[in-house]
Parts: sequence; C-alpha cells; structure tokens
Amino acid sequence: MFREEQINLWDTPKGSWKCITTNGTIRRDGALVMGKGNALEARERFPDVDLMLGRLTSLWNVHVFPIPEFGLIGFPTKHNWYENADLGLIRTSCRELAELFDLDTLRGVVYLPRPGVGNGGLSWEIVRPVVAKELEHLGDRIIIVYL
Repeated sequence: MFREEQINLWDTPKGSWKCITTNGTIRRDGALVMGKGNALEARERFPDVDLMLGRLTSLWNVHVFPIPEFGLIGFPTKHNWYENADLGLIRTSCRELAELFDLDTLRGVVYLPRPGVGNGGLSWEIVRPVVAKELEHLGDRIIIVYL
C-alpha cells in the first residue's frame, strides 16, 4: 500500500520524482495551461515545463508524461482546465504511472499530490479508493502528499 505524508511537494527528497496534476488544455502559444496549484508552482520553478508538456499533449493527447530533466511527471486529472477533475481520467493516469514502473521507465520514489482534490473539486474520500486500487501494488514507491 502507498504511504501518505503531510508534506509540501517541493520539500520532498532531491532525486525523487514529483507528480504535478495537469489537464489537456493547450494555449495558442503551444504551452499547457498550468495556472493553479502545483502545476502553477512547477511552471514558476521550471521554465518551459508548460511548453514541454504542451508539445507532448498536442502530439500524444492527455497522458502521463515524465519530464526527466526536471524530475517531474505530468499527471492529468482534467480534460480542460476549467472543469472539475475526472475520476476516470485519474484512474487512467494511475494506470499509466504504474505502467512506467512496470516498463522500468521510472525508478525510485514518486510523490503524488492527492489527484483531483483541491482545484479539481473532488474529495479524497472519493478519489482514494481509485488511487489505492491502481497503485497499491507499487507499495512504498508511491507516496501521496498533502498539506
């Protein structure tokens, strides 16, 4: 089972992967909309991450995308920035994240903020069982973070 820790995503150990919750909306300049929450914080910390994720999303649609240069993983929870999070998309994103471990694309620990909670409009009580079912086999390689 994954662990849950009350810690800021940006205070997690150096060298670990940090998931940022994203959406599928691309601006006219090709950048992914990253205007709130941990997505905004990532955009402010890592120049061009919004352009990188925008390019990947425009090529491959809404999927989980690792950005190794920054140790980040784009984890979609919404199709459009203005919508509430989609529980089905969260399930798909969990499966894609697990697949990255299964394919040996990811190693180490991944810190994942409670997906869809907060700006996504969902409660953790609704989201947690979905995340648990899809990621429990990864054990302590997944740490859910919250404040």
